[in-house]
Amino acid sequence: MYQKKTNRQRDQNRFYNTVLGTYDTIPSTKELILRIKALDNLEIKALACVLYLTGGRKGEIMKHFKPCQIRESKRDDGLVFVHFTNLPVQKKRGDMYHNLRSIPVLKSYYSEYIKIIYGYIVTNNIKDDEPLFKNGVRWAGYKIKDYLGLNPHRLRHIRATNLGREEGYNSTMLRRFFNWSTQTSIARYEHYNSRDLENQAMANLI
Repeated sequence: MYQKKTNRQRDQNRFYNTVLGTYDTIPSTKELILRIKALDNLEIKALACVLYLTGGRKGEIMKHFKPCQIRESKRDDGLVFVHFTNLPVQKKRGDMYHNLRSIPVLKSYYSEYIKIIYGYIVTNNIKDDEPLFKNGVRWAGYKIKDYLGLNPHRLRHIRATNLGREEGYNSTMLRRFFNWSTQTSIARYEHYNSRDLENQAMANLI
């Protein structure tokens, strides 16, 4: 029986063209920031950056995430990490869970993302205990789609794939990052192509 596909399913199906011998369209971290920087709306730019860096669902970010949850730490080796702390987890629409998670990102590697987020906070004089984004979940979905041409949830897929591609996250690390309980989610969110397999083979053999 024919089942009508949702917009999210249509977007996700675009990842699966590698079986036909073509490369997928998942942008790298550096390619994505170029698209974000080209936008003319600072709030949408900051929202896209937060959604990507945290790998969060829009329901977990909108009206829940605050500037006080962004903290920096400097390690003994001099590296500075930006931590997105105490992110709530949403398993079902509208249901928020208390198994909070914290996401560290290397500031130097993600500096352009961080600058946009900090710039948005300063420009709008957002207090530490105020919501970073005051609009609703539907608004976020429409705006990301309008400005970036992406379903916001696709940023979560892109993030999961790039963590493996660029930072070498294994399945255990990805489960910790996204607070997944099973391996099934990893298979659903990671989208590697044959070029990725070639690169991994080169890394191991050369």
